Amino acid sequence: MLTENEKKIFAAYEKRLQTPKWKFIIQNGLIWSALVFVIMLLQKYFARGESLKQQWNEGLAINLVFLLVAGLVYGWLIRLMIQRKHDQLKAKI
Repeated sequence: MLTENEKKIFAAYEKRLQTPKWKFIIQNGLIWSALVFVIMLLQKYFARGESLKQQWNEGLAINLVFLLVAGLVYGWLIRLMIQRKHDQLKAKI
């Protein structure tokens, strides 16, 4: 039997898992990638004093590609973790 908190979590997982797999992965992965990219840009600009042009010359485009791939992996892993927790709670019912 599930507790009240577990019932809420289960309902939230079910709602999130209704989203198509590819859409979930892209949304969550790209949001994470965008946030990391902006933080990285700001950190290099304010902490190191590098302009955007300097960052571009040092391989900003390559960093962006790696972050996009990492974001997709992140989205896939989040989906996988939610699916596993959902299945565990479903088995408990």
